[in-house]
Amino acid sequence: MTQHTVFTLVSSACFLMGAPDWLWRWVMSHRIAGRIIGFCCKPLVALLMFNAMIAYTHLPVIVRLSTSNGLFHFSVHALLFVTSLFMWVPVINRTELLPRLKKPTQMMYLFAQSLVPTVPASFLTFASKPMYQHYADAPRLFPGFDAVTDQQFAAVVMKLGAGTFIWCVVGYLFYSWWQDNEAGIADDNIRPIPAEGMGEGVLTWDRVQVELKRTAPVDTPACSSRFLQRGSLATVKTCPKPLLPAVPSNMRSTATFPVPPCC
Repeated sequence: MTQHTVFTLVSSACFLMGAPDWLWRWVMSHRIAGRIIGFCCKPLVALLMFNAMIAYTHLPVIVRLSTSNGLFHFSVHALLFVTSLFMWVPVINRTELLPRLKKPTQMMYLFAQSLVPTVPASFLTFASKPMYQHYADAPRLFPGFDAVTDQQFAAVVMKLGAGTFIWCVVGYLFYSWWQDNEAGIADDNIRPIPAEGMGEGVLTWDRVQVELKRTAPVDTPACSSRFLQRGSLATVKTCPKPLLPAVPSNMRSTATFPVPPCC
């Protein structure tokens, strides 16, 4: 149980944090694979897939096959790891090609994830006899540590260990979101714009419009500068009106003109 908890919660999260953007682009560039991954990484789909896999791997028949067949055992672990990647993508990913929830929604998403393992953990905790015959027949490593006690300890690791890790991530997300909200850069920040000033916070179009209304128009027409190419140091200044004379095409790289009066 400790092994499952580590590679479904810790290892998969670290893998997504270290995956470069070029790897995501290479994977998503394949038409069929990109569509499958994009669908599986949707928050609701990923949540259901991962928890269905958790429930599936705790069925007695699956545990019996997993402990008696090495290839099937590896396949179960591979599916657990892949579905855990899908589960973490809405929270942890460094690419714009896949959906990523906002921080408040991420916290609710992980809260739902922390509740689902309670179901199999409760069966393991309150069972009066071993649920898996393989572990009942296995030799005991510690005296007095029978199969039922081992089963209950696995339930504690599954519920408290995994739940504590998820809630630590939720706490980090809440603290990070609170800091961004105080700085005015939170992705869900919808603070109202002051009526008589710009105020503090991120620059938005509403703030630009407020400042434009407060600023008096400039009477002098705007001018722009254009630097000539091919090694010429001359600068041509142009105004909204065509004040400059026409220049032959063979002289445009070396011609210079006085600054127009309007500028």
